[in-house]
Amino acid sequence: MSLSPRQFLKNSVWTFLDLSLYPALMILATPLFTRQLGISEYGLWMLVSNITLALNFFNPGLAETNIRLISQFRAEQAEKKIEEIVRYNFSLATALALTAITIGWILSSAHFIRLFDHPTYTGDEDQILLLGCVFAGLKFIEVSFISVFKGLERFDIAARLNILSKISILLINVTMALLGFSLVPILLSSVVTISCVLLIELITLYRFNRTWITRPSFILLAKERKRLMNGFWYWLQGCISLGGFLSDKLIVASLTNTVVFGYYSIASTVATQIHTIFLALGGFAFPRVSFKMAKQTDIQPMYFGARALIALPGWLMITTLILAGDAIFRLWLGDELYAASIGYIKLYLAFEAVMLLIIVPFHFLNGTRHIRLNSLFEIIIRSMHLIGMFIGYHFLGINGVLPALIITSILNIPFQYHLFHRTLLPGIHPLQSILVLLPAILICTLCYVYYVPLQLALLALLLYLAKVIYADPATPYTLQLFGFRKTSRG
Repeated sequence: MSLSPRQFLKNSVWTFLDLSLYPALMILATPLFTRQLGISEYGLWMLVSNITLALNFFNPGLAETNIRLISQFRAEQAEKKIEEIVRYNFSLATALALTAITIGWILSSAHFIRLFDHPTYTGDEDQILLLGCVFAGLKFIEVSFISVFKGLERFDIAARLNILSKISILLINVTMALLGFSLVPILLSSVVTISCVLLIELITLYRFNRTWITRPSFILLAKERKRLMNGFWYWLQGCISLGGFLSDKLIVASLTNTVVFGYYSIASTVATQIHTIFLALGGFAFPRVSFKMAKQTDIQPMYFGARALIALPGWLMITTLILAGDAIFRLWLGDELYAASIGYIKLYLAFEAVMLLIIVPFHFLNGTRHIRLNSLFEIIIRSMHLIGMFIGYHFLGINGVLPALIITSILNIPFQYHLFHRTLLPGIHPLQSILVLLPAILICTLCYVYYVPLQLALLALLLYLAKVIYADPATPYTLQLFGFRKTSRG
């Protein structure tokens, strides 16, 4: 079934609120956490968050499997199959939650967190890691719930639940930090809050379709080994992507201490929130691509529209922060935090300008049967990142990590786009694989240019390239999407 203009508007409004509210509040709350907890404790919190993210190595693609298969079964009008995939993923999510909690207990018992240099050890670090793992385990169950609504293209419901979950947890964390609580009660409050939110999400899914709700069945998991293996490529690309995402942070944390890592995490928070916004925004394409491929309709107009929708606003935001963000960051962080973290922030923003380019191919390939190609892309780019970081650290220390990430990403993008275009969009000119990268290179260059006339010249060139390469090809699809004009393409 096609998506009505009214439903598309609802999806857009709620998704915009979901994408904008939490990142904005998280960024605003960061200096509060650093002041109330101290930069070392904040660095410890971010370290634990990154360690618990590694639990996703056990996730065989919960969200991606739900979204792709539910979208496919909708196109085939196979209601019974939708019920089966929802029940299966709920059982799998419960198993993953129990696994995460068990791993947390093992790591905390083994004092794993003490492998990292934390100048102000209090003895609570093991409890903090255990609570972080419990929270991460419960998030597996939440992902299985919310992805059902995304597969149904009810992004409005998914966004409301996401907003409820993220904002309530953040606001309770902020309140407890202001009241002077330490990390243990703060993380305990997060576990209690996510448990309450899960109950609300379960009730919402039950009211949407009662037949989908059942008790977790581990017998079902044993019977559905084939479906589990079908998610192998999602799992593989997820592991590689996650390893790449965590690698720079864990390298910095291992080679320095939680104080330096705290400053680095501030920069990472800014860039990660930007990437999260546009990664989720690109998620609109995932079920739509699956639906269009099942109906055998043309996806090229949608590709040009999605590419512009992700790149142009993302680059506008990043360019503004690189050129005019000093006053904003100084006001946000205060003089001391600003001086210690601004170098990391600008380089991380430049890195993000390049990494925005991998979002559209990621979602388009996941929406088709070419997910193995996504895994190949992830293996190559993350391997190059890892090698580049060690080379950069060898020559420049910690200051060489981010430039290495930028350079290796720039080298990888043309190869990735060439294979992506050849596989899904063979009608696109091969030169496009290089042209898509030019605006991002200009943005990276702006990090090292301080002469105002040269900055203005680069900005003029950037605007021209953005228009010709991104805006112009996307215009027909954008007009069609909002009902202004129809095109001859599907």
